[in-house]
Amino acid sequence: MHAFRIRTADASGKDRFEARTRALRPGETARVRVDLEPGIYDIECPVDDGGIDHEERGMHALLRVAANARLVTPAARRAPNRAAIEGFAYRPPTLTVKRGTTVRWTNADSTPHTVTAAKGSFSSPQLRKGGTYAHRFGRAGRFAYVCALHPQMKGVVVVK
Repeated sequence: MHAFRIRTADASGKDRFEARTRALRPGETARVRVDLEPGIYDIECPVDDGGIDHEERGMHALLRVAANARLVTPAARRAPNRAAIEGFAYRPPTLTVKRGTTVRWTNADSTPHTVTAAKGSFSSPQLRKGGTYAHRFGRAGRFAYVCALHPQMKGVVVVK
């Protein structure tokens, strides 16, 4: 049996993105649709086959996604006060808005996430897929935030 996993790691070595298939029996196929940012991704077979390392047996490759690659659909432009939570990341990771703007986050992942200010000035409840959270930024500054459930997820709102 084999499977397919695609991921990339940030500088700390933690996964930033992961997509995977279930284990496939001989002759089975699977299709996975992913929306990848430009970058380098690691593709491997994560199946543990009784101590046989599939990576050592050649079941490993790197995938380079270029911003101008054919088949790449340009990302839809978001409203300047909207952010998405997708692929275990805040998109965009830095959002710049004017003072008095309300920013709205929408969770597109199937995993719950939060939007929690690093200094405690705001915090969403756990947002399930499709859940939204809005916060009005009444003063200028730089507001770092994380997901309380996945602290490797980080974002910043810059208020001018």
